[in-house]
Amino acid sequence: MWKEISWKEVKDNVESFALAIKHLFEFQKGDRMVILSDNRPEWIYAELACQSLGGVSTGLFQESTPEQLDHLINDCKAKIIVAEDQEQVDKVLKIIDHLPLVETIIFINPKGLKNYSDHRLIYWDDVQKAANESSEINIVKEIEQGNGEDPAFLCYSPGTMGHPKGILLSHYNLLATGTALQEVDPVSSKDDYLSFLPLAWASEQLIVLSLSFQQKLTINFPEEPSTALQDLREIGPHLLMATPRTYENIIARFNLRINDTSSFKKKVYNFFNRYGKRKAEADFGGKPLSLKEKVIYKFGDYLVFSAIRDHLGLARIKRAYINGASLGNEGMYFFHSIGVNVKQTYGATELSGISLVQRDGKLDAESVGEPLPHVDLKITEDKEILIKSAGKCLGYLNGEALNLDQDGYINLGDTGEKLEDGQVRLTGRKEEVITGVQGQAVAPSSIESKLKMSPYIQEALLYGKQQPYMVGLINISMENVGRWADKKQLSYTTYEDLSTNPDVIQLIHEEVSQITALLPESIDFKKFIILPKELNASEDEMTPTYKLRRPYVEQKYKQLLDSLYSSDERVSFTKGNVNEQIIPVISLGEKREVA
Repeated sequence: MWKEISWKEVKDNVESFALAIKHLFEFQKGDRMVILSDNRPEWIYAELACQSLGGVSTGLFQESTPEQLDHLINDCKAKIIVAEDQEQVDKVLKIIDHLPLVETIIFINPKGLKNYSDHRLIYWDDVQKAANESSEINIVKEIEQGNGEDPAFLCYSPGTMGHPKGILLSHYNLLATGTALQEVDPVSSKDDYLSFLPLAWASEQLIVLSLSFQQKLTINFPEEPSTALQDLREIGPHLLMATPRTYENIIARFNLRINDTSSFKKKVYNFFNRYGKRKAEADFGGKPLSLKEKVIYKFGDYLVFSAIRDHLGLARIKRAYINGASLGNEGMYFFHSIGVNVKQTYGATELSGISLVQRDGKLDAESVGEPLPHVDLKITEDKEILIKSAGKCLGYLNGEALNLDQDGYINLGDTGEKLEDGQVRLTGRKEEVITGVQGQAVAPSSIESKLKMSPYIQEALLYGKQQPYMVGLINISMENVGRWADKKQLSYTTYEDLSTNPDVIQLIHEEVSQITALLPESIDFKKFIILPKELNASEDEMTPTYKLRRPYVEQKYKQLLDSLYSSDERVSFTKGNVNEQIIPVISLGEKREVA
C-alpha cells in the first residue's frame, strides 16, 4: 500500500530532525553527514535538515563494501552517519575503530538491532523526539546564516576510471540546473516521478531535491530496489530517469515475453512493429510517415503498443531520460516505436548531473541533445567537449584542481562533434577509444551497448588498443539465460555452471554473431570468451551503479585478454584461489552483407 506524505509533513520532519541533531550532537555549519540508505523519505528529511543547519550531506551507495566506506567516510570527515538498517549498521560497526570523527550512527529501521549495545547507535524515532527538548534553537535563524553559494551536497564520482572523487555542489548549482531543465522540459505539481536512480547521484539530486521542490513535482520511492520495475508498472509515472542498463533490462524482458507468446500474437506484433519502426525513423529525422502509415500505426497503437506501454509502466510517460551513458540506436528505436519518449542526456557530477538534453520533436538517435539554457559548450581541435555552466561545482573535496581551460570551461575527458542542427554526438571517452594497428579509432562502448541489447548478455567489454583486432569478455544474464536453460531442460546450479554449458555457449555465439555481422567493416571484432564469473561492485569491477570500471577490469584480466591473440582454442582462467579452469575461445565468422 502506498503512503502519501504532504509537503507540510515533509517540513515538520525536516525541522524536527534539524532541531534534534543540533541539540543532541551540536551539529553546525560546515559539519558533514553521511547518508547510507535506499531512496526513501527519511533520506530527504536528513539531507534537508543537515543543509538547514549549514551542514554538507554526503550520499553513499548501499552496495559499498566496508573497505570502500572506510575510505569515503574518512575522506568526507563525517560527524554523523544515517544508516537505513542492520546491514548498513553492521558494515559501519565493522570499521568503526577506523572512523575517529564519527560521533553517532542514526538507524532508520530498528529490525535486528534491539540487542546492539554500541553507545554511538540511536534510533531515528528517538532522535525526532528529542526535538521537543530544543526550544531554545530557532531553525529559521539557522537557515538565514547560509547562502546559495554554500556547499550543500558532497557527491562522489562513479570512479569508472579510478578512485571516486568527492565533488562539492552548492545550493545554487543544483537550483540553477533544475531551473534550466524546467525551461526545456516543463513539469508541474500534477506530474509523478519515480525516484529510480540512487540519491547518491547528482542527477537524482537534481530532480528530487531541486526540480521537485521548485515545481512541486510528486516524488515516488520504490518499495525496495528489487521491486522498482514492478513499482514502475504500478505507479505509471510521467517522468523517469534511469541508466541504459535499466532500459536494456526492460527491452530484454519484453523480448523474452514476445518470444514466449503464441504464434498469432507474434504475427500481430511483428506486423505492427514494421510501422512502429517507421514511426521511430520519422521521430529521428527520417522520412515523415505517409497517411497510410499513420493510420496503420494509430491502429497498432490502439491494439498493441498501448498495451505494451501499460504493461511496462510507461503508459503516462511524458519523458524518460537516459542518464550515465548512451543507450544506443536499437534501444532508442525500440522505445520510440512503441510511443515512449525516451531522451538521451549528458552531463557529469561536476556539472550537477545534466548539461545537455535532447529536445522533443528534434531527436537524433546518436546524439546526446543540445546544451540546456545558460550552458555554453565548445569542442576543441582534438574533439574534446568543454562546458561552462552555473551548475559547475565548487571543486573537488581535497583541493585537486578541476580540468579547466583559460576561459573557465571544464574538460570532462569526453570527445565528440557538434552537428549542423546544434546537437552533440559523443565519440567516447578519450582514454577509452581503441586505435587499431591500421589507425581506425573505435569507441568500444558503442559496440558494447549493441551487444547488451541481447536479452542474454548482461555485460560486455571490448579490448584491443594497438592490436590487430578486437576481443572481448561477455557476462551472461543469469535470469534470462536461466529461463532459456530451464525450457531446454538443461541442468545447472550456479552462474559458472550456466556460463560454461555448451548449449549456452552456442546461444551466446549466435547472439554475438548476429549483432557483430552488421557492424561496419572497420570494426574488426574476432574473438571473445564468456567469463565464468559475474563482474560485480564488491570486487571493484563495477561501480555501485553498475558501470564498468574499464581500466581496473582490463588490468585484472589482462593476461586472459592477451591470450585471445594466440591461436589457442581454449584459455585458462583462475578465479581467486580456485584451481585453474579451462574455458573455450569463441571465434566470430565473416560479416554478412546488410540488406
